[in-house]
Amino acid sequence: MARFPDLTYKPLTHPSSHPVFKYNGFHPNKTYLLPKGHVRESGYQASPIDVIWQRDTAIEMRDGIKLYADVFRPATTNEDNKVPAIIPWSPYGKVGTGSQTYDNMGPWRMGIPFQALSGYETFEGPNPLEWCGRGYAVVDVDARGAGNSEGDVAFWGEQAR
Repeated sequence: MARFPDLTYKPLTHPSSHPVFKYNGFHPNKTYLLPKGHVRESGYQASPIDVIWQRDTAIEMRDGIKLYADVFRPATTNEDNKVPAIIPWSPYGKVGTGSQTYDNMGPWRMGIPFQALSGYETFEGPNPLEWCGRGYAVVDVDARGAGNSEGDVAFWGEQAR
């Protein structure tokens, strides 16, 4: 901001007061077991395996700012049995909470049928239940300044290091 002193900065509207954000609260480290066959809503894809979902897990950045992520991983994972992670990072909200969803971004759900998704994916992000079934974890991170992540959001420009 020092390079652009005449630039007016306005933070994003918090999810709890945003008109179209489907805010479902802040739940740090709340953990769920999504059993094999679990379906979030009728018509969506069923989970192919048991999956652990850890909500709003803090990830501390080197400058002390905390970003929050939802972590989906096969229930068989532990300290001795780790899996590779896919890391979607966006300002779109986690687990279908954001204003950008396949239901409102284009006609006919952008051509994606309900049964092809689990309802746990972020807009433009991977389907965590499908990828957990393939042996991966999905660490879905709210970008700096988005959702409940701390800091200032920076789009298409400079960001503090």
